[in-house]
Amino acid sequence: MTENLEITQPGTPEFPEPTDDERSSAMLPHILQVFGSFFAPLIIFLVKRNSRYVRFHALQALIWQVLATLATILTFIGFFVAMFMSFSSMPQGPNAPVPKALFFFPLIWLVFMAQYAISILLAIVFGIQCSKGRWSRYPLIGGLALRWSK
Repeated sequence: MTENLEITQPGTPEFPEPTDDERSSAMLPHILQVFGSFFAPLIIFLVKRNSRYVRFHALQALIWQVLATLATILTFIGFFVAMFMSFSSMPQGPNAPVPKALFFFPLIWLVFMAQYAISILLAIVFGIQCSKGRWSRYPLIGGLALRWSK
């Protein structure tokens, strides 16, 4: 699985071999994203901008967390819009039915839990890859992070 995630072997002019300090610093945004959302990768990205290796890995975690946060916010907004629409079209009174949008609440919980589980998986896989000094990239957003880290 990790062979598909790796850009190239380190040690080429375009992808230099990272130092031990760079490996440790690049592993931090992946691991800390689980606890600090997009704040941890953002802080590491801003502090360690001089290392392309750290910048690349911090950008990947940052882009993932921003997209995951946006997806969660949009899901909540969709839920509240559906709730307001169902309340406005419902009959009033003590025997009124339960709003149908209320049954979408488990979907919001599933979206949030799926995002968190994916974040944990990415943190483990790419944290290990960073500790080995590999220029591994996230599916779909790794290319964007590579372009922005140059």
